[in-house]
Amino acid sequence: MALGEGVNWIVFISDVINVIAGKALYASPELVLSNRFAWDADGALWYDLSDAAWRAVRITPKGWRIVNDPPPLFRRYGHQRAQVAPIRGGTLDPLLDLLNLASDKDRWLFKVWMVAALIPDVPRPILILWGPQGCAKTTTARFIKALADPSAFRDGLCFPTRPRELTQVLDHHAVAAFDNVGYLKRDISDHLCRAVTGGGFSKRQLYTDEADIIFEFRRIVLLNGISIPGTRPDLLDRSILLNLRHIDKTDRRLETEMTAEFEAHRPRILGAMFSLLSRAIQTYDSTVLSGAPRMADWTRWGMAIAEAIEPGGSDLLLEAYRQNRLQQNEEALAAHAIGAAVLALMADLGRDEWTGTPSRLLKKLNRSAEENSIDTKSRLWPQGASWLLRRLQEVETNLVTAGIKVTSNRTAGQRLITLTKAAVPG
Repeated sequence: MALGEGVNWIVFISDVINVIAGKALYASPELVLSNRFAWDADGALWYDLSDAAWRAVRITPKGWRIVNDPPPLFRRYGHQRAQVAPIRGGTLDPLLDLLNLASDKDRWLFKVWMVAALIPDVPRPILILWGPQGCAKTTTARFIKALADPSAFRDGLCFPTRPRELTQVLDHHAVAAFDNVGYLKRDISDHLCRAVTGGGFSKRQLYTDEADIIFEFRRIVLLNGISIPGTRPDLLDRSILLNLRHIDKTDRRLETEMTAEFEAHRPRILGAMFSLLSRAIQTYDSTVLSGAPRMADWTRWGMAIAEAIEPGGSDLLLEAYRQNRLQQNEEALAAHAIGAAVLALMADLGRDEWTGTPSRLLKKLNRSAEENSIDTKSRLWPQGASWLLRRLQEVETNLVTAGIKVTSNRTAGQRLITLTKAAVPG
């Protein structure tokens, strides 16, 4: 009988494949694949250069070096490009000189944010670049992307319209930079919040009825727009706003000239970022964060990085971050019709407290909105008193930050809402 005679080779090969797949799934150690950044079991931070030699940079409290055979396994996507080899002895100053940031506080926030972007498994604030046309928002985002996660999408990504598409984009990009972003729907805004602070996302696996594909990640997100993209309070609470100034025509430079200058400095800028991270890792455990502000983990790392940049830098960072959060709060209230109306009402009120039913309050807010040109046709404007308290709860924290406390209780079976002018938190 000839070799293999009587054997159904299709069935045999299928059985072999199933056995191999079973061993891979259930009889082998599970390996974690990282996207561009990773920690190892020894506490070293790794940055994937994504080059053909599969090299990575190992960063420890003792310094950094390029390793040819790194132990972490990195996932590679088709859009990713190789990073330049870093060079020692540089600073961040050449990068700051190319950018068009409006204030020294914004420059401090940017320096710390840029270095902290390389720290995985920590919620990192969304960086929102905004300003008029021609203020180099796209160019700034391009330089950030080139330093943290070089990609074929050098000028930014188009913003997906559905959460499922957004999940796919975020999963494939360690740094997701979205260009010319306008209004964000609630579900998209919520999706970005979860992508920053960490969360699970799922979608149905193709050709199955019940199997799911699970995505788990924390991502760096950049948004830019003429006005501030994403004005919902919970999104702004996870963001840093950087305003870019209008560039006078006498100060404009050729894009090719700026790009050439950036590329000439990129290896040393990258080396400076790694050196700052090394010094921050040295002092992180002894860095004390008083209180627990939003994005507390990032703030603690930021303090360590700021001290690595300059002695006393942590105080400069905390003040810049405090001012930025006040701006976030103002933007959140200005974008929320009820929040803006409450501010206007309390500003015009001749006393420090107002109490009344939801119906009475809604009438007063309607009048205040009319007098202050606030859009009552907004999606966020309640069409009846029953929705008023819910809308107030959406901006309750923002109102407290602005010095207005909202309380609600029942008295003699009647719902009453009290607005009180209070001290602005420090």
